[in-house]
Amino acid sequence: MAGEMLELMMGRDKAQLGRIVRRFTQVIERSFAADKSTITRNETKRRFRMLETTYRDLRAAPFLWSWPRISNALPHALRNKLDGVPWSPETARRMWSPDD
Repeated sequence: MAGEMLELMMGRDKAQLGRIVRRFTQVIERSFAADKSTITRNETKRRFRMLETTYRDLRAAPFLWSWPRISNALPHALRNKLDGVPWSPETARRMWSPDD
């Protein structure tokens, strides 16, 4: 997985890296708004790391999820992690279709 992120960062797919960063930013901003909490550098980094870990887990075997599926799962995964509620891909629904 580190190889995939490194390839994205090294310019092989800058567009995909941009989509990932924009989605992470959007999910983090919405999580702060939902919490009505103060945005701090440390908390933003912590939430980014949570999303990065989730992304890596879902892209790797045995899941091999597509980017659209991961993108849809990120807000729910982050909210559960922030609330201390267990979340794993196994508990996510098996059938998936992208949002309209």
